[in-house]
Parts: sequence; structure tokens; C-alpha cells
Amino acid sequence: MNKKLPTIQIKGKEYVMVKDRVIEFNERCPEGSIITEIVKNDDKSVVVKATVYPDSKNQEKRFVGHSEAYREGNMGDVPVEVAETSAVGRALGMMGIGVLEGIASADEIKKATGTGKPASDKQKNMILSLAKEKGFDITEEQVAGLSTVQASQKITKLMGMKSPEKSNSQIKAEDAVTMDIGYEDIPVVDSE
Repeated sequence: MNKKLPTIQIKGKEYVMVKDRVIEFNERCPEGSIITEIVKNDDKSVVVKATVYPDSKNQEKRFVGHSEAYREGNMGDVPVEVAETSAVGRALGMMGIGVLEGIASADEIKKATGTGKPASDKQKNMILSLAKEKGFDITEEQVAGLSTVQASQKITKLMGMKSPEKSNSQIKAEDAVTMDIGYEDIPVVDSE
């Protein structure tokens, strides 16, 4: 029985979070197990191997996934946990759980693209300030869930925009879809 698992969108594609893959695995395979082991752990990175057994009594049928997390960058102080989560997600993907467009999970894509680290207050305030200056009605709630990468992209986009000649209410009405959070593309309104 393949039920639809919850997804999140990253860069226009849907991905299933590892937590949802694990929940599905435990429902499908109550006699199964997930085993992780650290394959490499040095001052540069951590590599974790995850092995998924749908039936713990049958060790021949298994699915394996690996993941590496670097100590520098967006892993913070938890590279072991990040690598382990991604490895588990990949192993469950090999089993077919949560596979939509590929094996990667949302967690893995976030790790790879740096979208997992939350935007700083300084970035959020800059977005709000630039949006107000440019005539866009963006709320604190809309910027609350942005990552550092997403915030940087929004700031760059806003800094390069001309101030609109339309009123805020016109822009808001015309661009309600794109201004909604996902808000991947802040509308560009060229003044003539």
C-alpha cells in the first residue's frame, strides 16, 4: 500500500522529509530495523552508513545509504546527526519509501544547498526594510521561515529592483500568488 507522504517544496520540487520516511518504514515494517554506523569521523567530515532491514530476521534483504557531512559550513555543531539523518533517508529511499523525483530527501537537499540554516535577524530586517522601500507589503511572518541562502537571494533581488509605480494594493492584488510564502519570486515591476 503506497500512501502519499507529506512533502515540502525546495526549489520547485517536492521532497519527503526523513522523519516522514522513518514513520512510514515503522508502519510498513514493524519487524524491521535501521542500523547506523560512523564510517569516518575526522576533523574535516563525518561519513555515516545506514542499513535498513525490512525484516530484522532476514539480514539478506537490506538497503544501504551513505552520507557525508562537513564540519565547516552549514552543519553547525551537529555533523554526525546531519550525516546520519541523510544516510537513513537515502537507505529508505533505496527501499522505495518517499521516492518522488529521486532518492534524495528534503533533509538531504537542504544540507546540499545550505537551505537548512535559518536566516539571521539582520537578514530578515534587511528584507523587510528593502521591501518597504520598494513598495512591497511583506510581513514578518513571510520572512520568518527563510534560510540564510533564501534570505541572501531575496536581498539581492530586492536591491536590484526599481521602485514600483503601482500602489501597494495593486501590487498585492496582482501578485498575491508570488507574494505568498514560498515566495520564491518577488515580482519585478519595471517603471517606464
